Amino acid sequence: MKDIRTIKSLLLFLGITFFLTWSVDFLIINGFEIEINTMFCPGIAAVIIKILFYRNEAVLGLRLCGTKYIVLSFLIPLIYFGASYGIFLFFNKDSFTGEVYTRDAAALIMIFISSLVSAAGEEIGWRGFLLPRLAGVLDFKKAAVISGLIWSLWHFPILIYYLSESLSMWFQLAMFTAEITLIGVIMAYFRFASKSVFPAIVLHASHNYFDQIIFGPMTSSPVASYYAGETGVITLVLVLATLLLISGKNRGSIYLQKE
Repeated sequence: MKDIRTIKSLLLFLGITFFLTWSVDFLIINGFEIEINTMFCPGIAAVIIKILFYRNEAVLGLRLCGTKYIVLSFLIPLIYFGASYGIFLFFNKDSFTGEVYTRDAAALIMIFISSLVSAAGEEIGWRGFLLPRLAGVLDFKKAAVISGLIWSLWHFPILIYYLSESLSMWFQLAMFTAEITLIGVIMAYFRFASKSVFPAIVLHASHNYFDQIIFGPMTSSPVASYYAGETGVITLVLVLATLLLISGKNRGSIYLQKE
């Protein structure tokens, strides 16, 4: 009965999440001017499922964790984006703009806080609810990869709409899917090791912040996305190396951390 409840809750969670998100995406793609942040849709769906299936259970991972997981979650995107953009700009110095999204320090702090709030809206759903429930019916590796893959596919409608016209659509989709899935697996290790969703929230916020606010504006090259950013080959290699390092250190212990 417990597995049946888990499967039902998973299917309903995914149905609500994708219906809410893709409905808003459809309106945006078709020219409707609406101010709705779809990043909150997975979190909203998770809260609905908790009320329906797990009313008196702590299933969203909203608990404090060790500081090391928060620090690592903040630094990892800084490293892989800093290195990928840095390598690209080293060989393409004419593309360096020297600019960030804003030079107002207070504004940069507020943007990061806003990024944390938006990331929480997603991660309470993806790593807070979805990942542990999948791990209850699958093994850890399958749950980590599948949840990461679902997370990447969830972006597709609006991602395709905003894709760079200077790059191959299929290249961008393939690279985005691979990179985001691997990042999802890194988040999964932190989620189970810390028994908290907060490291995933910080890593997600840090990822968006350093790509979109700090490093992305530093280059003006139309081909930068081939090498750096969320579709860059260099970024993918660095993310994979990070995952291999983390998984190697946690081998044999992560399975004891499931909720």
